[in-house]
Amino acid sequence: MIKHFGTYIRELVFEEVRRNRFSDLPSRQRCLWLITEKQLNRWRQLESFKNGNIFLVKVKGNIHIGNAKFLHAYQTKMKFFHEFAEKYWKSMETPSNDDEIILEGEIEVLRQL
Repeated sequence: MIKHFGTYIRELVFEEVRRNRFSDLPSRQRCLWLITEKQLNRWRQLESFKNGNIFLVKVKGNIHIGNAKFLHAYQTKMKFFHEFAEKYWKSMETPSNDDEIILEGEIEVLRQL
């Protein structure tokens, strides 16, 4: 329950920081999540994704690449939420295997992988 509350608060803070400082970037509240080919095997191995489908897509729109490690702020004190949000939206410490790609826009499905 506490983890879910922390995630909820984190998303509210991240959206507030995005709206106030990075309004040109896509919102995490209305985006699609994308992965790179490099991340494909990691996603396929996740137990929670065993029955999921992965598609190769062509994208058009507003993309942001942020380091997902900053999303784990719920594991630390809430006073760091704003700092982590700033770093996430500034795309600090990327590229890495922890990159999270979000898109507000259109996709064209090319094929299922």
